[in-house]
Amino acid sequence: MRVNIPTVLLTRKGYSLVSFNFTKTIIKRYHGIPFLNLYQKVTGHPISDDIMPTLKRRHPNLDRISQEQIEYVLQILNKFGITALEACHNPHVFSMNVISMENYGDILKECGFIKIKPEYIIRYHTIVRSRTIAYLKKEGLLRQDLNLEEVLQNCFLDWPKNQKPLNEFSDSTTSIYPTNTKLILENVKTLAGYDIREAIRIEPAILKNNYNSLLEIKNTLQAYGISEEAQRHCLRAYCMCPQTIQERLEQLKDLKEYQILSTNPRVLSLVVHKRKMMSRLEKIQSAKKQCYSLNHLVSSTKAFNNYINSFGSKVWSKDIAVLISSCIQAKKVKNHESSATNKENEQSKLRKAIVQQLKRHKYWLHSSLYIINENLQYLNEIFYGDVIVNNCQILLYPLTEIKQYLEFFLMKRNHNKAKNIVVELDGGYNNLNYSDLTDDQILSLVLYEIEKRYHFSGDGIWSKQDGVKTESPNLSQQMMHH
Repeated sequence: MRVNIPTVLLTRKGYSLVSFNFTKTIIKRYHGIPFLNLYQKVTGHPISDDIMPTLKRRHPNLDRISQEQIEYVLQILNKFGITALEACHNPHVFSMNVISMENYGDILKECGFIKIKPEYIIRYHTIVRSRTIAYLKKEGLLRQDLNLEEVLQNCFLDWPKNQKPLNEFSDSTTSIYPTNTKLILENVKTLAGYDIREAIRIEPAILKNNYNSLLEIKNTLQAYGISEEAQRHCLRAYCMCPQTIQERLEQLKDLKEYQILSTNPRVLSLVVHKRKMMSRLEKIQSAKKQCYSLNHLVSSTKAFNNYINSFGSKVWSKDIAVLISSCIQAKKVKNHESSATNKENEQSKLRKAIVQQLKRHKYWLHSSLYIINENLQYLNEIFYGDVIVNNCQILLYPLTEIKQYLEFFLMKRNHNKAKNIVVELDGGYNNLNYSDLTDDQILSLVLYEIEKRYHFSGDGIWSKQDGVKTESPNLSQQMMHH
């Protein structure tokens, strides 16, 4: 803020006092409030002190909006031709849910609005529910010759024209909302395995999207291998822009942390909250936390701060069980088909069996998902799922130790020529017939030998924890790349 302060300077010249008036300028900057800095930047002047109380009363969250949030909102608004100046004159857009805001803009754009203004997005529900199409045309928001139903039908370019019947809605009695809802109910039969009506009942915000976008999202999720079970855990994904879903999945697919959690039923929450997830992964690495759960990446700020500031680190039990069960289940169901319901029931039983086994290790919740995943990739090449489940505590230990003992026992059983493997065993193995060992017994022996080294204390899982981070891709570089 620029403040002019008159200053009087008195000096003696000869025998008289002469006064000189100066103007002292103070420039007030709002370094701690990004919105106020943006306003001053785009308008060329600050918000006056007499307006500030009213602004804070009407928009109490403005002073808590970060620079990153502001840039993201401006990026979305730019899609619809809305400038930063227009946004500053309608500050409520910065307090809106960005997913809803983007959906509102997309629907207005696809409905053929001549110009999309911030106030249309802010008053979206009034415009789409309470204003008839005839009213919108009269006010100049829509072209007079526009057939809204035909415009929406034409979104399906690959549909034959004879499969696009028009209901000939009356402009004077119909608003955008029922038109969009009717088209969704007619053209989208199911979402995430739910009947469309049930999906809307669970997540009413689906109606904020248009039916073409819903089908695009459905196809995209299927193409990226997102199961219907995972979709049911996060129907909110169907409230987003299909291009956003596509872009985020494409960016995340090469991220190791996402790959490890990709079989988790809640994986879509990582897509919906991608920006939050990437920011938190950066903080987790900076804090040198070895263990994290999906819940840590998408939970409330309070819950995450408690985790990041607490001593040590702990994994959510379900994340471990899901990771193990999903990796080994793929081998078990490869040779036979079963219904989706049966698969979910089988996996649920498998997770319970895994948890029961892992609970026997007192530190099992302090193991890194990186290590567990690395061990799974290695052991899956050698053993079938039930063998791994019966000895799944072995997944908690460093891969180097597992390989050392496993290669030795496999070599002895298969009578291979001795490799350069040095393993010290006690005399109890002298009379053992290695040829008779089953896969289950070999893995049990490997686990036994590893645990024996640490006097069966379970401390062996800590031996290589410091190396976990070096095995993970540099997150900062990945964030810059994406």
